Formats: sequence, C-alpha cells, structure tokens
Amino acid sequence: MKICLFPHPNTAKRFSALMSDFRSEIDIEICFPEENLKEKNADIFILEEELPMVTERLLSMETPPVIVIVKSGISNRQIRYLPDFTKQLPKLLDEINEHNPLLQLQQKNQRYFYHQKDILYLQKDKSVSIYFRQGTRIISKQSFQKITKQLDERIFFAVGSDVFVNAEYVSRLSADAVWLQNGQSILFPPEQSEQVKNAYFKTKYLCNLPT
Repeated sequence: MKICLFPHPNTAKRFSALMSDFRSEIDIEICFPEENLKEKNADIFILEEELPMVTERLLSMETPPVIVIVKSGISNRQIRYLPDFTKQLPKLLDEINEHNPLLQLQQKNQRYFYHQKDILYLQKDKSVSIYFRQGTRIISKQSFQKITKQLDERIFFAVGSDVFVNAEYVSRLSADAVWLQNGQSILFPPEQSEQVKNAYFKTKYLCNLPT
C-alpha cells in the first residue's frame, strides 16, 4: 500500500513526523501540488488542509484514490474527513484492505502494519513468532491473544492453542501435522486431528463465500 502526504509547505516536517508511526510495510511519500499525481500510484492521499485543485485532479483520475483531509467535515465514499486521523487511520486502512486485511503490531512505541495474506503462520512461545511467505520472521512481545484477535477467520485457522496457520499455504493435512507448500510441517497431537481438520475446512469455506 502506498500513501501520499500533502502537507502544507510550512509544516511538511511536522506532518511527516506525525505519520512516522505508520512507516513500515506501508510506503509513505511526501508530495506537493505541482507534481504529477498519476505517477504516484498511491492508494491514499492525505491532505493537511483543503486543496480544491488537488482533490479535483485526484477525483478526475480513471480510478480515484481515497482522499483523506485532516479536519472535520462530512465524509463520503471518496473523501474522508479524519480530524483525529492518527487514531482513525488504522481502521480506514483495514477498510481499504478488506480483501487483504492488515495485522497491526506495536513495537517500541511505534505501530507497524503487515498484510495478513503474506503471513504463513504465527506461533506462541515465550514471545510470538510471525513467519512470512517470503521466508522472513519477526518476533513480537505483544500478547498472543491481542495479536490473534485481529486475524481474519477467512485466512487463518487454529492448530491447537499456540499456532494459527494461513490456510492458503497448506498443501495437505495428516493425522498429526499441517504440511505447508514450502515443505514445512506444523505438528499437533493426533487426538486433535479432527478439530484441526474442522477448523481448516471452516476457514476454506468462509474464504469462498461471496463478499
């Protein structure tokens, strides 16, 4: 996801700092009215103030982006007014990413956002390990319950009480393991086999429901 910020020229540095909590998997760029907006290919444009000429150009695009104006006003489908946008932006991002929801993590007083469909599985140990399809892993000190509460049930299913797996990357189920497409296996007690299979097929069913 890409976000373009349109701060007032006199406050660009302050506005950029205000958005620093959201810098991670999301590409954030400062831009100005004289630039070619179409070349930005941004999903969201955030304006610190009303810029009629900018919003007119954005709305005239073949596929208009979401426009967020940081002030009070009556929102509509294409223009959102978020006076308290640092608190409301995560919810807006989730709405925009309805088909690829975000996982929000708090690390050292900063918020990071990750696309849930990029996650292979999450596992609880002393901390929470999150494994990505690209082969990377991150460790979070947040509670497992707080993290897994955000997970989309159309994407993840539980394997016991300590693991959640992305059903899209499952190649097969056996009597005591979930096998991933990369050849990795996640073991569970054989007596949980029926429970794991039911959870997997429920997720696959929900994934195929029309939205």
